[in-house]
Amino acid sequence: MPGRYSTVTIVGPRATRDLALPDDLPVAELLPQLLRHTGPEEPEADGTGWALSTMDGATFAPGDTLAAARVPDGGVLLLHDATAAALPDTVEDVRDAVEDAVDAGGARWESGTGRLLAVATAGVLVAAAALSPGADTAVLLTGGLVCLLAVLMSWWSARQHDFMTTSRSSAAPSGPGAPATPPSRSSPQTATRTPRPA
Repeated sequence: MPGRYSTVTIVGPRATRDLALPDDLPVAELLPQLLRHTGPEEPEADGTGWALSTMDGATFAPGDTLAAARVPDGGVLLLHDATAAALPDTVEDVRDAVEDAVDAGGARWESGTGRLLAVATAGVLVAAAALSPGADTAVLLTGGLVCLLAVLMSWWSARQHDFMTTSRSSAAPSGPGAPATPPSRSSPQTATRTPRPA
């Protein structure tokens, strides 16, 4: 019966390839094909020994098989210089560091922040128009109306938001198929008995 094959991703110094490898062959027999697909152009030229490792840094012995090492189908293996460390030093990504710092800060942009920014922007624009030399009365009146409209829309939006969150939290499912709520311990349940006929 032929052995099974596992599809694994091999990350080499030159390329990364998805390969179907036999589970029952030792790693020493797989290395020439792996070097041909993902290794340097001329692997024997510099006399470097090569090793295969898992993503957590565990290096395979030459006699190990993929089945014995329990390499999952779809796993990722690293082909590297046998004298070097299997895993490179950790490289910090600036984007990830910024995301972590923002998440740790806990400050979130909420709807109230947006409303405050809209009203403040409208107020600054009206003040700038009023302070500009030769401001027309129509411009000031329009700016004042826009600012008033921004305040009213902000107030209305805040009321709608509060109403929606309150009504959502107070709504309880009822009717057929709704989950039954167990009786609370503070209100004892009384059972009424009907007398039996004698």
